Amino acid sequence: MTAPAPSNPVTTDPIGWYNAALGAIQQENERAIEFFRSGRTVRTVVAFLSNPPTSTADTIFDGVIPELRGIALWQRKLNQDANADLHQIPLLVDVRGTGPAFRDAEQKAQELVEKIQSWTPYPDNNEDYKQVIGVLGYAQSRDETKKALKILDKAGILTISTSATADEMLGESTYWPAAPLNSRQAAIAANFATSERTIAQSSDSSRCVKAERALIIEDHEDLYSKSLATQFEINFKGQKRKINFTQKNPSPGDPPPGTLTYTDATELADRICQEISAQPTTIVYWTSRAQDFIAFATSFDTQGTCTTRSVTVLGGDDLASGVQAGVFNKNRWLRLYYSAHRLPAADARISCATKSFIEKYNTFVKDTTKGEDPWINNGTSAVAYDAFHALSRVADITYGSNERADVKTMKYSLPTGGINFNGATGYINYAAGVNQPPVDKTLILVYQTGKNQVTVAACGAYRQDTNSTVQANPCRDAPG
Repeated sequence: MTAPAPSNPVTTDPIGWYNAALGAIQQENERAIEFFRSGRTVRTVVAFLSNPPTSTADTIFDGVIPELRGIALWQRKLNQDANADLHQIPLLVDVRGTGPAFRDAEQKAQELVEKIQSWTPYPDNNEDYKQVIGVLGYAQSRDETKKALKILDKAGILTISTSATADEMLGESTYWPAAPLNSRQAAIAANFATSERTIAQSSDSSRCVKAERALIIEDHEDLYSKSLATQFEINFKGQKRKINFTQKNPSPGDPPPGTLTYTDATELADRICQEISAQPTTIVYWTSRAQDFIAFATSFDTQGTCTTRSVTVLGGDDLASGVQAGVFNKNRWLRLYYSAHRLPAADARISCATKSFIEKYNTFVKDTTKGEDPWINNGTSAVAYDAFHALSRVADITYGSNERADVKTMKYSLPTGGINFNGATGYINYAAGVNQPPVDKTLILVYQTGKNQVTVAACGAYRQDTNSTVQANPCRDAPG
């Protein structure tokens, strides 16, 4: 299924777009307080996000704006439904920045824990809506966010992440992901790379062959990248070689022995050119961040020594925002595949819930901002929407029958199961007793060709009536 991408890189309005989404949340917070004044039980959740973007690069690569939009849209839906449903708990959202790339996540988590632990109900109950009962956010798998989760877990605070995917983020009893784990994402990608004809023959670019070898590009100091690279290496059936790439100064001796390390994008471009020239049936599996991929692609173009042949790159979900913003439209040598979290609007397989979300999202963007939206087919907002939906269901269960429930009781409602619904990304079903993403979570593989994006694989419960066991490769054998 084909979906159009922007013809040229999108012109961004970082502050305007961020403030529009934040303003919508503030409006819904006022509505929630009105519910409280009328006698309803109302509580607060904290959304831990990265800092507001200030540049085009921050806007495209960070993902905080679509994440914030997804949170705003579910809060609006929650408040609308609460008008009639007296058992629903309206929720305020306290948006808190955690520094660039979640640098201050640990400190901010500790500050929240201290606030929650010092909370005492007001004698006249007139500000009980300020009581924090759970956490959303932590969209990126980083050492800083993992440390923050440990702090929240020790305090017994339920946390549902939006689009963090590293398996290494697991291990805390109060933490639940909303996005598929890297083990699932990498297994699907490896199955796809092994079984599908993705490598264009230099003599005839219309004919493709299967990849026999993979160059795995990772940033060994980035939890997300290291995790995704390791899982792909385990699952890919052909020859493979890892290359460590970071534009930061690498820690001495950090990558495994024998791993090539580059900090200069031009040197990396030259190396990849050499590797592909020596073995043309090589696929590049990119797990480093999107901004690093931009640096590589730009250098590859500038060098021009390999641009007469096609280069096939398969990337993780972190590349999605840059691709869908039209950044790579003019890289004719690039055959780019990447992971995403929901089907595009034009795909006939989407569920009614996904279609409804897309319509609401598009209306929201049109009503609150100007210009072309770089995330029209991006799954970040949908994952955030579903994550908040799940957290709000736990609040309904916990506080719907006991408005004096302890905040720590929130963590017992999700593990018992029963949190399932048709969401923006597909069918959401949290299994009982395991701190895992929803069962058989939706994962899409997309092929970027010129100005179009084509869905080449749709795995998991993107609708309630389908699942990976009845789907062909690359979905069937993937975990999750």
